[in-house]
Amino acid sequence: MGVPFVEDFNDPKQPASSITKLRTTVTAQGKRSSTSDAFLSDKEVRVKRNLNICFGAVVQRLHLNDQNRVQGVFVETEMPLPETYYISVEKEVIVCGGAVASPQILLLRLNLEFPPNFSGIGPKGQLAKHNITCNVDLPGVGSHLVIAFIFSF
Repeated sequence: MGVPFVEDFNDPKQPASSITKLRTTVTAQGKRSSTSDAFLSDKEVRVKRNLNICFGAVVQRLHLNDQNRVQGVFVETEMPLPETYYISVEKEVIVCGGAVASPQILLLRLNLEFPPNFSGIGPKGQLAKHNITCNVDLPGVGSHLVIAFIFSF
């Protein structure tokens, strides 16, 4: 076929088209297993006092204190009516929005009720191009996204 085999699918030097092994975890029932399925059973999650799961909520931005540490998160919900909430943080925030939404939260997320409120975490030059105040100059944010198409045979 002329398409090369690549051992590491996430290697940024790989060609645009390649063949690789797709490493997945499959349950005894033959279903693909996610991290939450494997490590966070419903029974375990429901008893955690320090974990709240908000369905239908979208992070709008991170709120930084004077030392540029996250002290809260602005979240918007649509149900039953659109509303913005502020969630204060005692220890840490884990940003886990995936390859696209995580950089959006750090760089560009905007809460329309409190303009201009961008998180402002990312490459200073890129933020300046869009008139966004840079709160934390973090050059790697959003810079290594690779679009990959997967075909299964």
